Amino acid sequence: MAKKKTGGNGKHLMIVESPAKAKTLEKFLDNDFIVKSSYGHIRDLPKSDKAIDVGNRYKPTYEVSEGKKDVVKELKKLAKDAGDVWLATDEDREGEAISWHLCEALGLDVSKTNRIVFHEITKPAILEAVKNPRKIDINLVNAQQARRILDRLVGLEAPDAVESEVGVTSEERRPFRARFLNAVLTEVALARLDQRVDFLGGPALADGDQLHPGRIALRNGARALDTREDPLPSLHGAAHVCAL
Repeated sequence: MAKKKTGGNGKHLMIVESPAKAKTLEKFLDNDFIVKSSYGHIRDLPKSDKAIDVGNRYKPTYEVSEGKKDVVKELKKLAKDAGDVWLATDEDREGEAISWHLCEALGLDVSKTNRIVFHEITKPAILEAVKNPRKIDINLVNAQQARRILDRLVGLEAPDAVESEVGVTSEERRPFRARFLNAVLTEVALARLDQRVDFLGGPALADGDQLHPGRIALRNGARALDTREDPLPSLHGAAHVCAL
């Protein structure tokens, strides 16, 4: 188990994303730990056009999300009183970014804050993770930031320019934006499918290969957009196929 550090109340504060996971982990750890949840992301780009400074190497500006101010306030107080802080968010770029945002919002030193990951929610796995902390992987954080910045620039500014040219009305904006982004996703996904098939030694996908699972998922996503249904399940399926 982690050693106590001096300062504050001597407790270790561990932060996870899910409140359910927080309750489970607290049962596995001894009384030296307080486990709290961030309830997912705590900061994001503001909705204003000043969120990204394009002229300054696309530098983003973040703010605490609506509905998370009380969460941040509580975590900041607990972090101040704790002997140290352990970040146990998910092991992917979103989880890594959440840990980084927690450091920024709570005033923690990124280079000194413990970061742990685990692949199963069992007592042995959690205790083993606590024995082997690491630091935040800034490369994963930057990958998530790049994706988020592109989401904002392509998802908001590009459709604005097209809308002004084709005369999209306010009632048509949402489905139009969805179709705009889906078109980009479709092209990228199909190119990825061709790369994957080529890597595995097979022929490139022909435009008429409509029975490929990736194309089926993409086609279903496009149909959902046309009927104003939720396209995400189909698009997520396509993304899964393309990521394999």
